[in-house]
Amino acid sequence: MLPILRALVSSALVLSAPLSLAACAKSSAPPPLRVALVADESPLGDASLNQSATAGIAAAQRLLGAEVAIMHANSRAEYRADLTLLADQDYDEVFGVGPATGGAMAQIARRYPRRNFALVGAITDEPNVTSIVFPVEQGAFLAGVLASALARGRAIEIDSLAGSAREAALRSGFIAGLRQSGAPAPAAAGGAAADDIAPAATLYATARALSFETRPGPRRGAVLARVIERADVAVLQVCGDARSLKLPAGPTSFGIAQNGVELGLTAAGKRAAGAAGLARLARVRDAIADGRLSPPGSTAQLARFTPVAL
Repeated sequence: MLPILRALVSSALVLSAPLSLAACAKSSAPPPLRVALVADESPLGDASLNQSATAGIAAAQRLLGAEVAIMHANSRAEYRADLTLLADQDYDEVFGVGPATGGAMAQIARRYPRRNFALVGAITDEPNVTSIVFPVEQGAFLAGVLASALARGRAIEIDSLAGSAREAALRSGFIAGLRQSGAPAPAAAGGAAADDIAPAATLYATARALSFETRPGPRRGAVLARVIERADVAVLQVCGDARSLKLPAGPTSFGIAQNGVELGLTAAGKRAAGAAGLARLARVRDAIADGRLSPPGSTAQLARFTPVAL
């Protein structure tokens, strides 16, 4: 499918130019916004940045009347070729998705200094690239607040989340949310899980989700909440900036205040939290949005974090 998609995109680009020129000759209206996106090698329908960023491009087409193109790289080796193909065309903004795209985008941005690019979920220093970042520690902080309310004295366990800066941000935000709520620090996770939420269940936290588990059991329990990065919101905003020629330079953060990060609760999570838990989450969310509360995004920041009276 990908070679066909590339051929269709290339043909559409070639054919659209004379039509656009003809339309401009008959009307004084400005030319339509033209935006394109290169998704990384993960599937487009996997509830990841790929899917969300693609939804943002679709929203730009629907709400801004943009002409759009979407290409899906099957491997990292294809990023450079796909970005080059799009940079050779007259697009107002070319998006790349995910940290794996960053190296190729930096190279292409240097080759095309007059083109505008945006990198979703990673940072590059090139002056013609808008780096879209999501402070996931904000959503993880809300997850920690929720976990404290749901545990009700039961154990809270968390994956080590060791490795990337993003994982450190998730872990730091989650533990700070527990601290904000007066809950003890979580233990290291281990063991299996079952589907039912039992009285002796352990609240289990992974990089993106909360669930209950009991031992012994072969499966994890129902997912209660997930940290969500709203790439669709960010992509649509940057498309609007491109249309108004007010593109931000350097890293641009889309957190809770910008509707770029949220804690999405499942139906099971909402039932478990109850009205009181949901109201507390809303108060903490508002405090993060207006700057009264700043969740830590690293282990060093976590060491300095102290709860804030709300």
